[in-house]
Amino acid sequence: ALFESYTAGAKSYAELSRRIADAGTVIIYIAGAYPEAATILRELKDLGRTVQMIGDDALVTEEFWKLAGDLAEGTLMTFLPDPMQLESAQGVIAKFKDKSIVPEGHTLNAYAAVQAMVRAMDATAGSEPRKMAEWLRSGTKFSTVLGDISFDTKGDLREQQFVWLRWSQGK
Repeated sequence: ALFESYTAGAKSYAELSRRIADAGTVIIYIAGAYPEAATILRELKDLGRTVQMIGDDALVTEEFWKLAGDLAEGTLMTFLPDPMQLESAQGVIAKFKDKSIVPEGHTLNAYAAVQAMVRAMDATAGSEPRKMAEWLRSGTKFSTVLGDISFDTKGDLREQQFVWLRWSQGK
């Protein structure tokens, strides 16, 4: 029904919320940060409207729930699978934990990026960026903490996986 944008960091999105409500919108996909998403949900409630909110990983934060409260219930988000749950990562996780480090956040993704760089350096017998990029884009599959991966000719990860997450009772 609508394709709108907003300025991040505003205290209110009343005009946008009114347009959403007037359009009879029942589902919102928001590609923005959690403070704005929470504000829009609250303002829609004030207008007597509830919507199914769908967003990206920016809404996967306890701060979103704290700001939106029960209005966040049922919000859906796309995100990468939690690498802490991957069998391929358990050995590396144990090594981190042996040093009293919990490899949360993007730690294991960064670790996999370094593994890819090292694999490309080994395969090309050097560190020349163009040769490494060419090898990575060749589609060769190799093992990382994220499992077996390969890249397409554009350099995008093949077989990229995403999961759906849903806010429920503050979790």
